[in-house]
Amino acid sequence: MGLHVDLEGIYFRNLALRNDPSGKYAVKNGLLINTGDNYTKKEIAQKKQENIRKFGLSTEYYMNLKPPKAKTKEWLKVLTIDQILRDRSRFSVSQKIH
Repeated sequence: MGLHVDLEGIYFRNLALRNDPSGKYAVKNGLLINTGDNYTKKEIAQKKQENIRKFGLSTEYYMNLKPPKAKTKEWLKVLTIDQILRDRSRFSVSQKIH
């Protein structure tokens, strides 16, 4: 599961909406907000389907996805429970519990 959308496509669409002369959208605290009328449940469902069609990632994308291999140096940064709970470790009690 998770988020399966084209973030770059959404970014460019939001840039275009920020410069929309109709004034329907505004930027508040760095977020794009709708200043027009609220959507009905039917309109929200239609918008969701439209956005999935526009910005959803295809199964071809997932089939061709090749994640990078983990580097050995990155695995060395992971500590074991014994290393964390050791008396000589510099972790506080709350950090050890966490």
